[in-house]
Amino acid sequence: MASKAGPLLFAWAALMALSLVLAVAGDVGHATRLGPSRLGAAMLLAVVIAAATKAHLVLRFYLGLGAAPGALAGFTSAVVVTLALVTASFLAFPTPR
Repeated sequence: MASKAGPLLFAWAALMALSLVLAVAGDVGHATRLGPSRLGAAMLLAVVIAAATKAHLVLRFYLGLGAAPGALAGFTSAVVVTLALVTASFLAFPTPR
């Protein structure tokens, strides 16, 4: 019987690394006194890509949707569309200083 610990360990390590990316991207706005909602477009894009990747990893490895590629693609697409809408709203309507 094959162990499922390998893929789950990989997913956990990737999720932790992406959490560090999110922390660094969020801290850049704080360190430059821009505030968390005033991240530049590049940092906002880094946050969105990391969040989408984390969602994909959770859906694939922890929820077991790797065995159902259609469902995995559908749920990942829904997450990406939602993140794109939220990101577009942040870019279109920035918080006033």
